[in-house]
This record gives sequence, structure tokens and C-alpha cells, in this order.
Amino acid sequence: MQSSQSSDPWLPPRRVLLLGISESGKSTVAKQLQILYNNGFSTEALDHHRRVVFQNIGLILREIVEIMEEHGIEPVQKDNRDIWEWFKAEVSNQPLEPQLGPKLVIAVKSFWKDQCMEKIFSLSNDFCMPCFAPYFIEQIDRIASQDYVPTLLDILKARVKTTGLHESRFQVGLREWHVIDAGGSRSERKKWTHGFERDASIIFVVNLAEYDSYMFEMTHRLQETLTLFESLANLHWFTHSKIILLFTNIDLFKKKLRTIPLSDYCGDCDGGVDATKVLRYLLWRLHCLNHANCRLYPFVAEATDTPRMKTFFEAVADILADDSPSDNPTQLQDEIGKEDSVDELISAAGRFWSGDQHWVS
Repeated sequence: MQSSQSSDPWLPPRRVLLLGISESGKSTVAKQLQILYNNGFSTEALDHHRRVVFQNIGLILREIVEIMEEHGIEPVQKDNRDIWEWFKAEVSNQPLEPQLGPKLVIAVKSFWKDQCMEKIFSLSNDFCMPCFAPYFIEQIDRIASQDYVPTLLDILKARVKTTGLHESRFQVGLREWHVIDAGGSRSERKKWTHGFERDASIIFVVNLAEYDSYMFEMTHRLQETLTLFESLANLHWFTHSKIILLFTNIDLFKKKLRTIPLSDYCGDCDGGVDATKVLRYLLWRLHCLNHANCRLYPFVAEATDTPRMKTFFEAVADILADDSPSDNPTQLQDEIGKEDSVDELISAAGRFWSGDQHWVS
């Protein structure tokens, strides 16, 4: 479906809520809509995202310093030990925008190669280290250049806390979407009900790779996701709503499973390092929490992969366009907990697995 198509005046707009816990990737989904269906970003918007990238790098460096101080970690290389006190002060006391100084850039690159980094990142899930940290550190020379303009990938990977409700309109196929991106922290969720309407559909975003991480409120991210989903899926507003489950950050998820099994956090998960079995377990957990039997549509995609997200949006547009009685939310009522029902969800999600054609068994 192309954004250049005119809307059908006989088709009412669709209200779509982008929901999930903080840092789940909701705003990345909203950015992809802006890229694909609203002509990307203006010069003013690019300047804003430039500042956001610098803020992200500042957050990463401050988290590194905090982890090192909290755990008594010192640089291994002598050159880094010699500038450690200066580095701490530079990172902690000065804003990094609008420019990264050359001395700081050299120091960051040197620290990044230090053997202590392996220890730091092994502890990062107990803090608030963003999962995109390696990307921005490895791009620091480009970002520090005088004429730096953020790329689309920079914008998609950068994170900024969403506060309140942000409504945007996009022409997706023949129908207009009214998309509401809502802040995902606990304090922000109190504002969500202002955006709830009975005819709204939900895109519920789940960051697969953060199953071993904690939120700023120091609650376990996966448990917070399950709790939030249960509360949303069973609200009276959404009794007849369609809930799109978007599982993101697949590549990092697969990598983490090799060394950190989900069973460390969910004792009844026996999937081991098998991504298919682990996702089957997560879908089963969500399925069991869907007491109101809302119709669930699962997808698996990298939120930063623009072509794949275009395919995702086209599929969602088809789902939202289908108002047939066969899509009644009670359809799965008698199938809850049955293996066939979960397999159906797995098969649908597997078609959107990023790269691995043999992901679904």
C-alpha cells in the first residue's frame, strides 16, 4: 500500500493506540510511520533528532561511569587509568551537545577498546544501559563531525522518553490512521485513558531482548510487560478491539538466549536456547492473560528495519480493514490454552521473522 493513495471518503479513519512499557520501541514504530507515510523528517526535525542523539550518547557514557563506580571497576589500560578522573568529570558535569569535543571522542574510543568494557556490559542489565549503546559508540567519529546530520538509522535507534499522548495522522493505504503514541512509564500510564475509545485498535510492542532487564522503576521488564498486557486486554474499552502484538529486537534476543536462558526469569519456560520455543512460551503467556478473548495478531520484526516495517504496516492495514463477522473476538474462546491455537499464532508471527527462514519449526 502506498502513502500516495487518496483516502476513501466512505471509510472512517482508524484510531490506533501504540502501547507498551517504556523503552519497548513504540516511538520507533511511530518514526517508521513518519518515514513511510509522512515524507520523513523536516530540517527542524533533523536538528531535534541531532540533539537527541547527543543526549543518548551522554546517557550511555553516564551509565558506564555509574556501573564502574558502583562495582569498583577500573580501566585495564594505563592510558585510560591516567584519564579516568578527567573522564568521569567530563561525562558527569558537562552537557555533550551541541558538539562532542575531540578530546572526549578520543577518550571514548580508547575506553571502548578497554578490557573492562566486557565486565561493564555483563552488568548493564541491572542498570539502565540502552541496548543501542554499541551502535552509537562505534559511530562516534561520524556523529562528532562538525557537519553531522543524523541518518534515518540514527533517528530510529535513538531513544527519547515519551510523555503524554502524541497523536499523528497517516494515510496508510485507502484509510487514514489516527495514531496515538503514549508514554510507557508507570507515571505516564495514568494519562492513557484520555486516548481510549471503544473503536480503537492496539499495537502492543514487546521488546524481546529486554527479558533480563529492569525499568527505571527497577521492576523486571518482562513481568511489567505481561502485567500491562493483562490490564489492557481486559479493559471494557477493548472488548471488541484487535490487538496487534509486535515482537521486536529479534537479533539481540537470539544472541542473548545463547548465554542467558529465559528460564532464569520464568522458571516454567523450557525453551532453552531455541528462539521458536521461547517465543511459543511468551505467546502462550500472553494468550492466557487475554481473559476477554480479544483477537490477537502477532508479528515479529525489527522495528529499525524500514522495508520490513512497511510490510508490517501493510498487513496491519489489511487486518484493520476487515470488519467481517468472522473476526469476532469470541472466535478463540474455546481454543484458549490449546496447542493448535498457539501454533496458529506462531505461524502468523513466524512469517515476519527477520532473516531466518527456518525460524518456525
